Amino acid sequence: MTREEYSNEILELSDENKQLMLHLPTSFGKSKLAIDIIKRHFSDKILGCNVLIVIPKLVLIDNWKKEMEKWEFPQHINVVFTTYISFPKHAAEFWDMIILDEAHHFTENCENAAESFHYNRVLAMSATIPKEPRWRLRAAFSKLYEYKVSAREAIDNNILPDPKVLLIPMMLDNYNIDQTLV
Repeated sequence: MTREEYSNEILELSDENKQLMLHLPTSFGKSKLAIDIIKRHFSDKILGCNVLIVIPKLVLIDNWKKEMEKWEFPQHINVVFTTYISFPKHAAEFWDMIILDEAHHFTENCENAAESFHYNRVLAMSATIPKEPRWRLRAAFSKLYEYKVSAREAIDNNILPDPKVLLIPMMLDNYNIDQTLV
């Protein structure tokens, strides 16, 4: 499959599933897919809508803003950024969409707070989601549909390049903490 075919399949899944978890490799284009899903479902909403983007660290806001500018994010959509630590503070508001970027950071506090949220759609995204955060996500969002593309699959389909592995020979010494190159 091509990147476009994967994107189309994910967009169609977003029509059928209001709660979607994407397991996609690094550099696959998760942010663009999130923006495309927002545009698909909320571009024609006259009064605008509220989107909560949950990130692990505030420094990622700039990355999101660059992506939003690059992919022509609709101006009438109100976006609020928050961290996973501050996620519970936003439970009182209604969210048309909640995006959980780097969803493997979804904590037990987030799971407990999710019960109080009022929302229309949830999109959880990560390259890797270990068992515990995935269980928490499934407990918080009971209708969560999971879609996965492995790094190997993306490489085989020429979406991502083959990784380059560089071998750096080193001598390790059990007594000195310094490492020396050969």
